[in-house]
Amino acid sequence: MSRTHNDSRDSTQTSFASSTDGEDAPTVLRGVAMFHVGRSGSTVLGDLLHQNPAVHWDGEIYERIFQEVGRKVGPLFLASDAPPLAFEQQAWRTFLPSDPLRYLQERIEVTPKSVYGFEVKFFHLRFFGMSIVDYVAGLKLFGFDAFLLLKRRNFLRGVVSSLVAAQAKQYHFRNAEEVRCRPIVLDLERIEMDREEKSFFQFLEKYNAMFELLEELLEGERVLELVYEDDLLDDPRRGYRKVCEFLNLSDDPSEVRFVRSTPFPLREILVNFEEVARTLRGTPHAWMLDE
Repeated sequence: MSRTHNDSRDSTQTSFASSTDGEDAPTVLRGVAMFHVGRSGSTVLGDLLHQNPAVHWDGEIYERIFQEVGRKVGPLFLASDAPPLAFEQQAWRTFLPSDPLRYLQERIEVTPKSVYGFEVKFFHLRFFGMSIVDYVAGLKLFGFDAFLLLKRRNFLRGVVSSLVAAQAKQYHFRNAEEVRCRPIVLDLERIEMDREEKSFFQFLEKYNAMFELLEELLEGERVLELVYEDDLLDDPRRGYRKVCEFLNLSDDPSEVRFVRSTPFPLREILVNFEEVARTLRGTPHAWMLDE
């Protein structure tokens, strides 16, 4: 299912407009921020939106920076319990923009379309030393007036998809014939994902808490909540149409150009499926084994 709630403020209170020089130059009228935890259909949805003539979808703007810096100084990693001093001493720190909001503003200023959209994962902000509270406040000051929350109910499949992709060093596929089952061993107590290491239950608790906090911070704003299993899994265009309706855009025909990367049953992917099943049975998450 998807949920929408809108604010009741006068639209003139938002100031998301950045005119560029020239008679025919576009004016950015709307900013759209999508929050998600990855492996939840954001790439296929973002690609569909980018094909819309009114939208410039900029994707995961911070992840691209992390990858570029990683090629220079090695992979970025920050322990969950790292103290502030450890953050400042990281070799990669000097290669990152000092202010993620300023970097976002620079991206907006050169957008060629009337709608600018981008994606951010919760863990991205840790590498800038910025809280989600301050970040959302900054987006509101910029005049962002539309927010997308993309969730995935089956967190286990999301984790498996992430680990399979990391092992194969390929996160996205455009051709279904290229997709093949890549078995992995899943250690629920020690998962390296999102540039940190936690247990499955710690990751799940963390991201549930972050979404809850985000919903509180966006209370009264215009928000569309999408769920991967309901809105993207079978037909990504369903989610695309919902976003277009939410943004009052025409849902111009767009081509689905990405396919699922891990469509196989968990029994085929997980070498230690029975071990994982024993751990999850009797917990509120046991149902995730069967989808």
